[in-house]
Amino acid sequence: MEKNVQPDMEAIAKAEKQGLLFVDDNKTLKKCSKWNITKISIPEGVTKIGKSAFENCTSLTSIVIPKSVTRIESFAFRGCSSLTNVVKPKRVKYAVDAFNGCPCEAKFKKSLF
Repeated sequence: MEKNVQPDMEAIAKAEKQGLLFVDDNKTLKKCSKWNITKISIPEGVTKIGKSAFENCTSLTSIVIPKSVTRIESFAFRGCSSLTNVVKPKRVKYAVDAFNGCPCEAKFKKSLF
């Protein structure tokens, strides 16, 4: 049974200043609007990374995904050609194409939903 973790609003505000857009009561990360971002930690309480959320963020090198995230949609990180460091929870489900075009793509070919 999942805990109903509410997003950390202070962390959400900080992430919004970094160019992240959240929807669904701040539970879904929908889009990153700043293409020059290099590192990001997604706030605890976010449960989903939406389709194409970080697509073509070519400067992104590192992302920390909290335990509250249970799903990563298609193309979420497609074209993130510098993304080499992904810290994610073990039980997160992600689309087979979520990391297309990333240096770390081979690590993410097994888990499907």
